[in-house]
Amino acid sequence: MPDRRLSKDRGSRGSNNSKAGKRKRRRNDRQEKKATDYSIRPSLSVRHPAPAHLTTELRTEDLPAARGAYVGKSIPHGRKVWTLQELQADGYRIFPWDGVTPHAILDGEGRIVAVLAGRPASKDWNDVNAAAAKTMVEAQQRCAFSPSGLTHRRGRYHALSTGISYGGGQQIPSNLAHGKENRAELDRLLGDPAIKRLAGFGSSALAFYAPKLYRHFSHNIQALVERHSHLNMNFTNSIFPAATFNFGPQVATFEHTDPRNIAYGLCDIHALGSFDPKAGGHLIFFDLKVAVEFPSGSTAQIPSAILRHGNTAIQPRETRLSFTQYFSGGLIRWVRYGFRSLAELRVRDPHLKHKLDKEDGERWRWGLSFFSKLTELQGDRGLLFKRKATDGEILGT
Repeated sequence: MPDRRLSKDRGSRGSNNSKAGKRKRRRNDRQEKKATDYSIRPSLSVRHPAPAHLTTELRTEDLPAARGAYVGKSIPHGRKVWTLQELQADGYRIFPWDGVTPHAILDGEGRIVAVLAGRPASKDWNDVNAAAAKTMVEAQQRCAFSPSGLTHRRGRYHALSTGISYGGGQQIPSNLAHGKENRAELDRLLGDPAIKRLAGFGSSALAFYAPKLYRHFSHNIQALVERHSHLNMNFTNSIFPAATFNFGPQVATFEHTDPRNIAYGLCDIHALGSFDPKAGGHLIFFDLKVAVEFPSGSTAQIPSAILRHGNTAIQPRETRLSFTQYFSGGLIRWVRYGFRSLAELRVRDPHLKHKLDKEDGERWRWGLSFFSKLTELQGDRGLLFKRKATDGEILGT
């Protein structure tokens, strides 16, 4: 049996191992901690006060939110996978993102309406992503897919969604149902340590770049699961109640929106696989006429319910998968309506419905207020500080 006292006394190597062990324990603790209890360390906010940014003239208020702003409007979607060359010929701006440096995408009012969140500084992050991709590939081989499921409104690839959903005819919020084989594979995926880390990073990125939205999500999901004990969150360390595994082997999406997601929310997208991000796999923002290089292992967050998006094709013999997390707008509406459906509230208390939904456009403006402005991001992060920050911590002095 090795002498642990000796291993501690082996100079710098022992010290490094000790530090690595502490980092691992802290990481494991974060994964087990409930996302609703998440807090931002003031010191972290000081070290990263404001991300680099892309300024646009986007009028977010004109994007297709449905009445009440719980979901987006259904709009026609494409049936074409674009190539980089076609976008360049059409005059699209190609943004050369390294997949590491965070960038905020600002609308015309200075709101952070999308984030290129990047990746953690962990030295093992490439290994984590390789492990997550491998687990997804193995799960795909064991899943049972119908031939008709290969082509759908988002693209031509197999995908499975899991988590809490409400809408599309559901009477109450429910856990997404699957057959026995697929359910077993989804449970394996959700329990995989690498995928848990992807989920946790996406959740913490939302807190860091959209703290008001994170707190709004947290309050709603906490109320929902306390009321309905049958609902199961995918991960303890993620605030998002639903996720989709896009299996590939060459995931490239058509031009589309995801209208059932919350209209004023952000969807988390994580790219996986082995491909050249300068040649393909770009994240396309059709409303901005911008395509962003989106390397494997990196995360982006976008308002998928209202902003048209897609991906460029990758090269032959390359692979691309993706993992996404999101929040159904119907869940927010269910909680706001007092855990009742729209139909029930209309019948029982139409005056209350009008009060809750506000005048036409008023609630949409209220929803937009959950997007932090770049100039106010530091102050907004204070909403999620574990303890009250000093003025010096907020100002970085």
